Amino acid sequence: MGSPPFAFELASASASASASASASVSVSVSASASASPSRDFWALDFDGVCCDTEPESSLSGWRAAAQRWPQLFYNPRPDDKERVLKKMAKLRPIIETGYENMVLVRLMYEEILASRAREKDTGSRPLTVGEVMTNWDTLLPSLLQRWDLDRAELVEYFGAVRDAWMEEDLDGWLAPNTMYPGIVDALNASPHELYIVTTKQTRFAQALLRAAGCHRFEEEGRIFGLGTGPKRETLAALATYASAQGKRLHFIEDRLATLDNIRDKTPDVAAQWDMLLCDWGYNTPPERQAAEDAPDVRTISLPKFLGELKHGSPP
Repeated sequence: MGSPPFAFELASASASASASASASVSVSVSASASASPSRDFWALDFDGVCCDTEPESSLSGWRAAAQRWPQLFYNPRPDDKERVLKKMAKLRPIIETGYENMVLVRLMYEEILASRAREKDTGSRPLTVGEVMTNWDTLLPSLLQRWDLDRAELVEYFGAVRDAWMEEDLDGWLAPNTMYPGIVDALNASPHELYIVTTKQTRFAQALLRAAGCHRFEEEGRIFGLGTGPKRETLAALATYASAQGKRLHFIEDRLATLDNIRDKTPDVAAQWDMLLCDWGYNTPPERQAAEDAPDVRTISLPKFLGELKHGSPP
């Protein structure tokens, strides 16, 4: 994947200039929204909808795993990292929260090591990508228990590894993240109320948007990131906003499991929203077909989504 044409604006200007810029962004967003005749109100997932973050997430997963378990990663073969990263790209649809990358990297690497030890044992083999995808919901808690890991600690650890990478080499961290074609222009041009609802930590989503030239979400409360609660609760709260009243509410995701969770656990919330599954993110053909077959989920292509962001949804 090519590197994005990011021109990151370093946030090291004076405090007064930063505050002034933030205020002007806030005013312009509010003015745009209030002056707009828009009938639409959008909540957007970030990873897999706005930005292809898989390469960076997988690389961060390798970094975090190698640092967290140095006794395991102390002497990889030259091609081990590449082998793991190739599998991680295929497995991206099962990842819900960033820390899972480091757990999955460790599993994939342990499978490589175990396969070498079993080379003469024709009766055993490593897990296939398909087996991991099918069983991840049970594999993940089982691995956390087997390796005596704490989810909250891993979330903090993974975030700290990303922070350190950004501090050491900001351009290097930005480069593997690619905004999907047309997204930034559509976000900047959209007359609608826009919010981001993501399991990504807010500071990372904000840094990527800013680097891509989108300052639409600088205002506090525009991004609901990891730690702000389940997406179904965020959507319930957003639906009560004054700016949402009388509007058509749209929520776009790339994970069918997330939409299913909202529909199953809070059908009243789901009924308030136009639930969309994008066809370009981290989902699979069977998931897209299941969405097509669901009466209360709308699948959408990237060009159609960009058009609705700019010009409004169909009546």
